[in-house]
Amino acid sequence: MSLIIKNFNFLIEEKEIKKKLRIKENSFQAKIVTNLLQESKTIANPKIIYNVLNIDKRGLNYIETKKIKFFSKILKNNFTETEIIFPHIITCGIELDKWSEGKNDIFENYIAEEIKTTYLIKAIEYFNNFINNKYPGKKSTVNPGSLIDWSVTEQKKIFDILENVTELTGVKINDSALMTPVKSLSGITYFSEITFENCQLCKRINCPGRRAKLIKT
Repeated sequence: MSLIIKNFNFLIEEKEIKKKLRIKENSFQAKIVTNLLQESKTIANPKIIYNVLNIDKRGLNYIETKKIKFFSKILKNNFTETEIIFPHIITCGIELDKWSEGKNDIFENYIAEEIKTTYLIKAIEYFNNFINNKYPGKKSTVNPGSLIDWSVTEQKKIFDILENVTELTGVKINDSALMTPVKSLSGITYFSEITFENCQLCKRINCPGRRAKLIKT
């Protein structure tokens, strides 16, 4: 049975958002950030759904859990040292998504989108700390669509193994395997003595979210 984490607290600093967007203090734009962030805090409800599962079978280019196969040779190789995995979906929440949709002003909508991204990042950090405290040990995380040979369409299988994702979190997935709210992330965390980042195999050199150097193969 999947587990839900919600109603958790974390601090989002105004200066963090202003710095990222290069907005000067005491400017007209800074006041908009302040107002929108205050609004967001009254309705934000990010959510995390996850499970703790055993790997039941390994093949040449897949791993299997709960009778569902994930096809990726890189994924299978990364999971060599572990028998336990933590599939999860993390979202900024449908509440923030609906709130941002109501921002018709272009600049306000831009700020609202950045606020949603910040909530998602904070929720990801919260989940990582939560899992590390509850299940000590070095870990890494992989995400569908971020590995060369692990298609984003496999994101649907994470929905399948977690079960009732939409009912419990509001997150939906369409036929193209894209999630709404867009500020949502699926993945599998696993025990590993070797730190791995999707970025190590991603060729988007100038990606603003890059966390590791490209490994040339």
